[in-house]
Amino acid sequence: MKRRLVTGRLEGEIDAPASKSYSHRWAIICALAGGGRVRKALQADDVTATLNGLKSLGYSLQCKADSIAFLPSERSSGELWIDAGESGTSARFLTALAALNDGPVHLGGRGRMNSRPFGPLLDVLTKLGVHCRHGNGFPPLEIRGPLRRGGAVAVEAAQSSQFVSALMLIAPLLESGLHIHLRGPVSSRPYIDVTADCMRRAGIDVRLDETEIGIPSGTYRAADYEVEGDWSNASYWMIGAALSGGVLRIGNLARDSVQGDRRLLDILQSCGVHIEYRTNSRHDFFVLHRAGNLKPFNVDLTPTPDLAPGLAVLALCCDGVSTLDNVGILRHKESDRLEALLLNLQSLGAVAESDGRTLKIAPPRAPRGALIRTFGDHRIAMSFALAGLCIPGLELDDASVVNKSYPQFWRDYDRLLVETGV
Repeated sequence: MKRRLVTGRLEGEIDAPASKSYSHRWAIICALAGGGRVRKALQADDVTATLNGLKSLGYSLQCKADSIAFLPSERSSGELWIDAGESGTSARFLTALAALNDGPVHLGGRGRMNSRPFGPLLDVLTKLGVHCRHGNGFPPLEIRGPLRRGGAVAVEAAQSSQFVSALMLIAPLLESGLHIHLRGPVSSRPYIDVTADCMRRAGIDVRLDETEIGIPSGTYRAADYEVEGDWSNASYWMIGAALSGGVLRIGNLARDSVQGDRRLLDILQSCGVHIEYRTNSRHDFFVLHRAGNLKPFNVDLTPTPDLAPGLAVLALCCDGVSTLDNVGILRHKESDRLEALLLNLQSLGAVAESDGRTLKIAPPRAPRGALIRTFGDHRIAMSFALAGLCIPGLELDDASVVNKSYPQFWRDYDRLLVETGV
């Protein structure tokens, strides 16, 4: 589904959608607890993939609107199949849960799933006694448990923190729990903090420092858990306000959230965006508007690689060269995001170059319209939708890919858009 973009500014008020990260984690915790409810869960393709995977494993759940109720159940035995769709989070978390089952569990997906790495997670499961068949560390997978005993393990998380989170989530169900040593650099470290936050609130004692994670055996508390707002998806509206010069009020965001993408506030302020935190009788919200020309920035993406596409688009309108460091992880996302960004930025007239570690972006002297190739990637589509606010003549080759994480994106975009007709 192509979509032609129009120039304009974002104005008004919007609540951030529910967090995808918290929705995944609360769903798995309630399944493992054998009860409880996830309230205000995100309704998107990725979360649906997790819920369908849990059903395939025999967990009992009922979905009603944005509420998911979990019922006591016994895990299925025998040979099982899981389709994780295009959700890397679902696939990696469900791989760990599959290791708890008797009998073989086959897991695969669609799109780029078979080129997304699983090796470090599979290595740990294998050392714990799980039989794992795979294509040199890539799906499709066959996982044959049951995994019962934990112990001390070491995991490499330079490619994804999801390997660590997956092990953390099953640790309480193992005899002696898990002591996890983080070997080498860790990508997207704040997502490990999100996992620890959920587990602690569900009654599990998680001890966490820079290189070690200790989780004893325990029982998840079956309770009602409410999903907080998503700083990742809210980032598009924040960047859109900065690019277009509109005044935007954004609610449903926890000011003290452990979500890593909250750091976008600091980045935008360094660029010259004015941000206020306000409260009224109805709710708390952030107000953003651009105070002047946007200054260039230099950001290390190691903790928050999901901000990369939005920040790359922001760089199109900055007064000078902006730099994104440690971008290698972008090659292992829903698309090769580094290649996608380079091709699309250059098509708009920007000077964009990368050595595989750093991405440098100089804004175009004479921006030009182009067909934006989304490569089936939701974050590429949503980010370059923002470029269309400032650059005439842009068109997305597939606007429907936002369904992966934010199905209401275009509805919200159209509601906030004030066309300028430039």
